[in-house]
Amino acid sequence: MFVPFEAWTGGRSISSIGTNAGAPDIPFQNWRRFKEAFPPEFVAHAISQCPRPVKRCLDPFGGSGTTALACQFLGVHPTTIEVNPFLADLIESKLVRYDATDVARSFADLVRLANRTRVNPSKLYTSGPETLIEPGVNGRWIFDWEIAARLAAYVSALPKITNRNHRRLFRVILGGVIVDVSNVIVSGKGRRYRRNWINTRKDGSALDTAFCSAMESAIGDIVRFTPRRVHSFSVLHGNALQLIPSAGPVDISIFSPPSC
Repeated sequence: MFVPFEAWTGGRSISSIGTNAGAPDIPFQNWRRFKEAFPPEFVAHAISQCPRPVKRCLDPFGGSGTTALACQFLGVHPTTIEVNPFLADLIESKLVRYDATDVARSFADLVRLANRTRVNPSKLYTSGPETLIEPGVNGRWIFDWEIAARLAAYVSALPKITNRNHRRLFRVILGGVIVDVSNVIVSGKGRRYRRNWINTRKDGSALDTAFCSAMESAIGDIVRFTPRRVHSFSVLHGNALQLIPSAGPVDISIFSPPSC
């Protein structure tokens, strides 16, 4: 038995399919929040209105993976192109079929490996900006030292996870929580420091708590919503202008143009 599209979206009623309001709370979509994305209902509407049966769909600007994920629940094979390596991994991590028990065991292994790993974050992140790690520049830095050290331990332990899909998933979830434990807020207006950040120091346990909580939520999504009408997908990493010819024949293309 597969999970219906309406069960994934919660059977909600939205006032407009042109806005992403409420979509970040949908399972998988809350792994990384995007204000710019459109709701899954837009994909369902476009497919239902297509004058011919839709078996294959192309999204040349994958973004958060809304089109591809919705297609799997709707029984349509998605092909997605994404130039941003992290977003391509985010999309693929949502589409892969997992065994939740195996994911949980791998994550426990990752935590144990990180607990045994000691890495100087300044040496690991030599290509980062000078303000990345405490003491930063002119009294400003993005990550407190203990947060940076704990992040470095996880990053260094990740290559030891042998399952490629698990490794990608952990990297994506970790990337989704690090801003929350940083000293900055990132929005459409850019990056700014949190109010009174200098007096609210964080230690490594803050990252552990955020990462474990996000993984618990992700595994819950996997348990409840893995059965879909189709599990096939194609994710092409790179520039859409170059890769569209290799995407193969499709019945419909559903996408949001990238912002300039």
